[in-house]
Amino acid sequence: MLVERNYEKRQVGEKFGFSISFVVMRIAFFLIFQLIAVMAAANTWHVGLGRQYTKPSQVMSLVQRGDTVEIDSGLYVKDVGAWNQDSLVLRCRIG
Repeated sequence: MLVERNYEKRQVGEKFGFSISFVVMRIAFFLIFQLIAVMAAANTWHVGLGRQYTKPSQVMSLVQRGDTVEIDSGLYVKDVGAWNQDSLVLRCRIG
């Protein structure tokens, strides 16, 4: 019975000119390519005293999906905002 099911699946793939494993492989390749593209485009933003951006709110409008924001430890008085992007990494640098 198991052999018959595998044979039927193989027939369906052959009918359309492809195999199921080929389709799965192409989907996996596409997803890996997308992940690499997102990682390659991601930026790391540094926030803290003595840096280009001294407050987290200064980079909130600049960050994009997949970026990393490294914020030096300290007090950021009256610095309020909302992060609206997806897949952000917010890190506190101890120092």
